[in-house]
Amino acid sequence: SEGEQRCLSIAAFFAELSTADDPSGIVFDDPVSSLDFQWRNGVARRLVQEARTRQVIVFPHDVVFLLSLRQYAEELGVEPLDQHVRHQSKGAGVCAEELPWVALPVKKKIGYLNKCWQDADKLSREGHQDAYEKEAKYLYGLLREAWERALEEVLLVGVVERYRPGIQTQHIAQIADIKPDDCRAVNTAMTKCSTWLPGHDKAAAARSPVPVAAELKADIKALEDWVAGIRKRRKGSA
Repeated sequence: SEGEQRCLSIAAFFAELSTADDPSGIVFDDPVSSLDFQWRNGVARRLVQEARTRQVIVFPHDVVFLLSLRQYAEELGVEPLDQHVRHQSKGAGVCAEELPWVALPVKKKIGYLNKCWQDADKLSREGHQDAYEKEAKYLYGLLREAWERALEEVLLVGVVERYRPGIQTQHIAQIADIKPDDCRAVNTAMTKCSTWLPGHDKAAAARSPVPVAAELKADIKALEDWVAGIRKRRKGSA
């Protein structure tokens, strides 16, 4: 099969590489195309192992493989350098020194939200109300996603994460301190964010104004404080 041929090619390449004295960098473009889950993880680990001794550039085409690379990098003590290459109206190959939103950890999601809020606040201050409301609703959608990420990354300390096959049983003891207030904060924030998600038509009589910029900022800050509070509490009890 195509997948078996790819596995053999990658294995042969690394076998030859192990006998070479040349420390030059290597580049892979979507190396796990047609591979099943088992082999994808094997390739990810091998790439990260090689990155200990040489520059390894990988162009993953899906988030699952990207997160697998990052997981092994953390386990093996390899510091990754993230670049996001995308296609925009001005052309292809536009680079940003960050991961795509879907792969960002909660800390960077909060940073991204704060950056976007500044643009939304400027629209509001300059009187572009329609544009502000459109941006604010979009940000509430992202804020809801950030709360979901915080739930698995912070409250559940990564015990169970999307796209990861294993369960981190060594972290289970940390979730024993979860309090009703922690859960209420998540539920309240998710409910409010969902109110402003595009695509939900509201009865004319029930329409309420989109939260102003200061309230949007406070809602982002609520997530930031919630994350910081839980991490501080657990660090103090460690």
